[in-house]
Amino acid sequence: MISKMMGELKRSDYSQTTSDSGQSLTQSIRDEKVLRTSEIAAQQTGHFSGRIQGGDPPYFSAQFKCNSYNVEDIPNFNYPIGIDDIEMQEALLSAMVEENYQQVRTDVANLFQGYQNLFETESAEA
Repeated sequence: MISKMMGELKRSDYSQTTSDSGQSLTQSIRDEKVLRTSEIAAQQTGHFSGRIQGGDPPYFSAQFKCNSYNVEDIPNFNYPIGIDDIEMQEALLSAMVEENYQQVRTDVANLFQGYQNLFETESAEA
């Protein structure tokens, strides 16, 4: 699928033949996939290839440097305030997540309520 999305390029091959009766030059043009499926599947972790619509050139390839970290070296950056009490941090974070979840539910319910009211108004007018 990705290989198909990347598209094809026209490739030309030239062949020159020399003999006692003279020389000949032959050109053959064929379609070739930009990236074969096997090339995409063989990419290592951190390698990316893609196509840029309207880009010049239209293709890119990138690699992210992979690093390994010791778990103890990574700070608890997801806690909302900087206190040393981990249990309190987890309780605060849990409460914040729950509050956010309830807000999302309210927002979605209000969104659907607006559509329901619109639908009921259109049905009554028809």
